[in-house]
Amino acid sequence: MYLDVQNLQQLLTELVNRLILLMLVGGVFGTKIAPGNEVTQVTAILKVRPMSKQTNNYQNTRLARLSFLCLFFISFTAIVGCFSSETTSPIDPDSYTLLNTIDISPILSPSGNGVGRPDVVAIGDELYLAYGIITERNFHLVKLQADLELTQIGDSALELFSGYHDFSVDIRVSKANNSLWYAFEDNQWNAAVDSTHFLNAAWYSGTNTLIAEQTDIATGITTTIPEGFQVDPNDVPPNPEACDDPTPLWHNNSYYIFTRAWSGWIEEFTPVSNHHVRVFNESFEKTDDFMVDFSSVLPGKSLSQNTLIDIDGQVYLIGGFYNARNDIPGGSSIYAVPLADDLKTTVGDAVPLLVEPGRWLHKSTAAKMYNGNLYVSYQELITGGNTQNLAIIDVNNNFELLSTVEISSDLSGEIIASHVTFEIVGDRLYMFYPAPGGQIHAKIFAI
Repeated sequence: MYLDVQNLQQLLTELVNRLILLMLVGGVFGTKIAPGNEVTQVTAILKVRPMSKQTNNYQNTRLARLSFLCLFFISFTAIVGCFSSETTSPIDPDSYTLLNTIDISPILSPSGNGVGRPDVVAIGDELYLAYGIITERNFHLVKLQADLELTQIGDSALELFSGYHDFSVDIRVSKANNSLWYAFEDNQWNAAVDSTHFLNAAWYSGTNTLIAEQTDIATGITTTIPEGFQVDPNDVPPNPEACDDPTPLWHNNSYYIFTRAWSGWIEEFTPVSNHHVRVFNESFEKTDDFMVDFSSVLPGKSLSQNTLIDIDGQVYLIGGFYNARNDIPGGSSIYAVPLADDLKTTVGDAVPLLVEPGRWLHKSTAAKMYNGNLYVSYQELITGGNTQNLAIIDVNNNFELLSTVEISSDLSGEIIASHVTFEIVGDRLYMFYPAPGGQIHAKIFAI
């Protein structure tokens, strides 16, 4: 069920105004007023003689009660205006119109097995959507037409290369010269802390055939809670990293894979600002392996899931930055960090995109440019669950935030690792997000 919050708020405001007026005239002074004569009667009533002390005390009590009631109704109206549910119409209906909402789970898994962790890239006018089959713990891919029904191209999903270890969880897709490639994490069961999570990459041809792979590029440490708190600091290698949710970028005819520093959740390793970058040439051979230090632009901050984007020749990393230590107050905010062309250093100051102290805004896993505006996905952690959101930012006006749209919410906390992804084809934005029950849904907006 969805509420038309704007109309409800206007109705309640009008009701409160009428109620206050009636209570002010009829309730306080005990005078009956005929509808339509409020102003005249109020003028007359205000000319009454001075009241006795006893009457005055009585009226003060009535006024106190009236003030409480007025404040209650005004607060109630304001609260209603702040309610948010799954958005049926975007904030600016003239610019963003929801065209369709689809449960695409039957396309992704005809057998009915649960699906999750979607990530999408547009190649030409087709959508390449990668995802995981939860029970199988490996990756699959479907090609979808960029239409209102997300019509499947081909008869079945393609099973992607998912590594050689026990199971795979996170996949991030990209494109290079109109071909698919991706970086991903796979894992071992019950392995030691420094040999649990592995960074990998795979490259596909234009016919969706695996042509190359790189496995065990790096070894990461668990970011799962509470396991992250239980890591023995003596087992942590120098410059630890998290291999989950690696960030791919095709740039300067090379393949870049960015992994964030391991936040640690342990005092000795928070914050860690040295993030890792690996570079591969067009023959898929590793040509560079370095770290980039963010401490000069966002000191004392750790980095959550993120994305890389080239905006008019300038590469930015967009992600949530936070204090990992529990004893440090604050939340997580979304910044865009400008990087050198080779990604080896930061250049200039971090650009605040979504900064609201006390709120936990993180997991920016997709960013796209369209008509001078930057579209960024992010998650907000709230009591009992999280919400999945989209921010629209005017790049040409000092990265001014234009609006935000709530895509979905999970107040039950059932979706713990809820990653969202989107693409823009033509004048439509296609958002994919996990839903309860091991489903993946899509929302299509006109922009």
